[in-house]
Amino acid sequence: MKLTRLLGSKRARQLSAATTLWEAVKSFRGGQKKLAVLLAGAAALGYKRSELGYLAQAAVKLYKKRA
Repeated sequence: MKLTRLLGSKRARQLSAATTLWEAVKSFRGGQKKLAVLLAGAAALGYKRSELGYLAQAAVKLYKKRA
């Protein structure tokens, strides 16, 4: 599948990790240190395995809505 190959590409993983890290920085600056740590972890997972990164990002976003 082309979409799976695209989402699993090295460039996509790098972009996903970079944007998630940027969200972590913004959260840290906003005083949400716990959320920043969760986002940084999601970025690390996303860099290694894109599927896990997307799941971790979704979980963090759900956490963010509840908090």
